[in-house]
Amino acid sequence: MRAILSFLATTIASWDTDYPGNDLFQFGIKGDMASLISQCCGKCLATSGCAGYAIKNDVCYIKSVMVGRRSVNGVTTARRQ
Repeated sequence: MRAILSFLATTIASWDTDYPGNDLFQFGIKGDMASLISQCCGKCLATSGCAGYAIKNDVCYIKSVMVGRRSVNGVTTARRQ
């Protein structure tokens, strides 16, 4: 939990923003937005090469790089610092 709080403290969530492609993998998530962010953040921290994540429609996309920023309604992203 401490690592997740540290990650959250050094990142800023971007609402309605996506970085298409470069997915290492994806997995389903459930809960309120705080829970979704916590689940994605935890998996990113546990994944070698994770640069950040995107959340869309109860799916977390773990990203290898965060490039090609686009405005997309309903997508929340965060970069690993």
